[in-house]
Amino acid sequence: MMTYSYEILSTNAQTGTMEVRYTRAGHAPVLVAVPLPRVGEELTDVVAAYAPLAVWEAVEAAFAEVEVGASGEVALAASQPVKDLAAQVRAERDLRLMQTDWIYLPDVTPSEDIAAWKAYRRALRDVPQQDGFPEGVRWPVGPGE
Repeated sequence: MMTYSYEILSTNAQTGTMEVRYTRAGHAPVLVAVPLPRVGEELTDVVAAYAPLAVWEAVEAAFAEVEVGASGEVALAASQPVKDLAAQVRAERDLRLMQTDWIYLPDVTPSEDIAAWKAYRRALRDVPQQDGFPEGVRWPVGPGE
């Protein structure tokens, strides 16, 4: 078992995220965008769920070449399948939001279409308010898609 220390550097209620710095003895700190805990969730549970993302160390990172268009199949073990369709849709929405968290990182220069990214993220956050949710979700299209 690995033990990480964490520090919440910032929170953003509008995007539902917080910036967390994970540290571990002998390793460089790692910054991770983490969803804010939902009502009834413990902060430590949410932080612990994202700690594995901090396994790589920024100083020692070496990235392999990856072929564009590479594809395949991956077998994933589902520890507890979610039976609640609304929870599954929200999890997909949360993943799509996390994939756009980079636009709020302090070392990213905002692109000219930052307003389009913000509108896309707003549309993702509004998915649960759509008529027909969760059976008939219409996923918003992101900039450049």
